[in-house]
Amino acid sequence: MLLGAVICAPANVTLMNLTFEESDAAYGMPLYQAIILLATMVSGGLFYNEFSTWIDEVTAAGEPGWIVGFVTGIVTLVMGIVLVATTRGSHVVGGEEPTPRGATKPCYTALV
Repeated sequence: MLLGAVICAPANVTLMNLTFEESDAAYGMPLYQAIILLATMVSGGLFYNEFSTWIDEVTAAGEPGWIVGFVTGIVTLVMGIVLVATTRGSHVVGGEEPTPRGATKPCYTALV
């Protein structure tokens, strides 16, 4: 497990750095967190064999409600990622055009 952490930690930091190089924090951080959450759910379900266990439990209990809720949550997460990714830059915040990456806005302050 420690070997997995040693291998995955640099990849995680690299992915986070690439995210912030390409986008601002208000867009990149929620997208990054949603993708990490989705990857964690899928890898945990596969590694711990939870998905096949769920099928056995639902068959025995006859109540698929909580699996339907989980799948609905995942679909909501993926649709949120798609919506954020497709609407990036299509709106203007505060009536101003966005500042190009690397540029700074002039700061006009009055000394009182």
